[in-house]
Amino acid sequence: MTRLVPIAVWVALLAASPAAPGEAVFGPHGFSRAAGPPVRETVTFDVDDPSGTFWLQVDNGENGERLVTSARIWLNGVPVAGPDDFNRRVLGFSRDVTLLPGNVVEVEVRGEPGSVLTVEIRRAEPNPTASNARGDLDAARLGDQVVLWWSREPQAESYVFFRATSSDGPWEEILRHDAAEAGSGGATDSTPEASQRPLCYRIEAVAQGRVVRRYAPVCLPALDGLSRTEAEAALGREAAVAAAPTTPASDPANNLCLGDDEFTDHTSMDLAGIREFLRSRDSFLRGRIRDVDDVEIEPAAALADAARDSRISPRVLLTTLQKEQGAVTRRTRLPDDRLTLIMGFGAPSTVRDQIRDAAAQLRRNVDRLSRVPPQPASGGWQVGVARDSLDPLSVTPASRAVATLYSYTPWVGQAFDGRRGIGGNGLFCEDWEDFGFRANPLALLPRDGTLDCPDGSVTLTASGGRPPYVWSATKGVLEAAGATATLRPPRSSVPGVAYFDFRSRDVGNGIALEAHLHICDDGIAGACFGNIPKPLGGGDCTADPVGPATCGWTVWVTTACPPQRMCDGTFFQCDQRTPAMIEAGCKPCSLEMGGGSVVTVTDAAGVSVTAPVAVTPK
Repeated sequence: MTRLVPIAVWVALLAASPAAPGEAVFGPHGFSRAAGPPVRETVTFDVDDPSGTFWLQVDNGENGERLVTSARIWLNGVPVAGPDDFNRRVLGFSRDVTLLPGNVVEVEVRGEPGSVLTVEIRRAEPNPTASNARGDLDAARLGDQVVLWWSREPQAESYVFFRATSSDGPWEEILRHDAAEAGSGGATDSTPEASQRPLCYRIEAVAQGRVVRRYAPVCLPALDGLSRTEAEAALGREAAVAAAPTTPASDPANNLCLGDDEFTDHTSMDLAGIREFLRSRDSFLRGRIRDVDDVEIEPAAALADAARDSRISPRVLLTTLQKEQGAVTRRTRLPDDRLTLIMGFGAPSTVRDQIRDAAAQLRRNVDRLSRVPPQPASGGWQVGVARDSLDPLSVTPASRAVATLYSYTPWVGQAFDGRRGIGGNGLFCEDWEDFGFRANPLALLPRDGTLDCPDGSVTLTASGGRPPYVWSATKGVLEAAGATATLRPPRSSVPGVAYFDFRSRDVGNGIALEAHLHICDDGIAGACFGNIPKPLGGGDCTADPVGPATCGWTVWVTTACPPQRMCDGTFFQCDQRTPAMIEAGCKPCSLEMGGGSVVTVTDAAGVSVTAPVAVTPK
């Protein structure tokens, strides 16, 4: 069944990781410590289809009590957890595992009698996403649903949806819907075939009984581990077209706004800090709330527990809450359908499960990328390896944090020159900055400087942000080395007058004239200030040129600069350089640096700061 959904809900769904938790294949099964010596308990289970990746989730204790301080867990004879993984501060963790058709879980709980833990194993269900060749129709698989989004057609009165198992057809009409009810262009197709077969979709926009726009097909492969070649063969020529090279993303999109240490700093905020942060934003998440299943929870405590268990920064979790649903700065409670996807992760669930499962997924991907050799994060994202986002742009993650964020949300977003109207990781970075989470903001000192022309220099120093730094200046010669840069005016050893310049002002009974000579190798050599009578025939400063001021030299009658009328506010320059002087690089400092310069430093995250430099001519 295909149904239309609001675009905000669709974006939240699509922002989910490409490896959201799937069906449970084992548990949840509880194991407890009985009196007497520790006992190894054995449980067996079968899996019809053991292909692919699964994850094992361990929950420690019950509601923060009866916590296990030591235990061992084996899966098919292989240790997956040991005593070092347990203490009273660990409420849970997860592990990537592989399964067999027949499996054995063994658990030995140690520590105090009465302590308990729970083990559950779920399929890591990939949710492939794809765009059509024109970039105006996207599809994402979420369990037994396929989510579609398309660019609206202004003329459309209705849309007709078609589905097939190949871009070559045959096509089956599955839905017609009024354009007005389609909103911003989001729909879901609920079908049990979503995870079993390749599926392709196309749309026709209709107005006054005729098709005004045909959208190129978008196709998703079946979740059966098809190779790229097999997928293209199954999906038809459209898959090959969609695989064409895409535009490289900008440096900010490749680096984002935080480093690996910031991403995993789970001690950056404690429970009291999270409470105060939510209170200061007047968030509806402050204090205690009723979850969607009517269980009373404290979101701050759920965030603190998830950060501690996953060893992911609570700042990352808070920023994700804001990026997905604007939850941190929202004062009134979100509707339940948005609360069930408050972290934009996987299938709809409770607020506490969304926070816990999203944090666990972030940790799983960090762990994959940290292995030796590294393994790709879900969705295939790796450090230093180019991969297409959904915008589509070719992104090369510069760090594990960046690869993990793209694994979770495979969009660059509008802020970093990605798809217009999409938040993506650009929005994550905007929220990260707005919350003041940048550990050490980029700074440039001195904030302003003065440069003596033609012999002076100004040295500026950058700090904070994310090195390396890139320097630039609007004028002058900038010599940069790491965190410092020195601005100097251009120098020329060519002798001779390069320019005359003039400025005039009507002072009532005459014309106030200022003139300068600019010398190639020595700034401004001289100045003339005179009060010249107005021309005969009127005082409007529009008659014939006035005579020279009594300055000892005639400033405007030259071969390069014919006589000019001296009108109120007039300013002009006369270029006196010979071809030889120009070829020798004659650039008078007073002109080259006139008005001063602006020095800019940009860090690896694309953040820039500037400092103006004034110029004092000789």
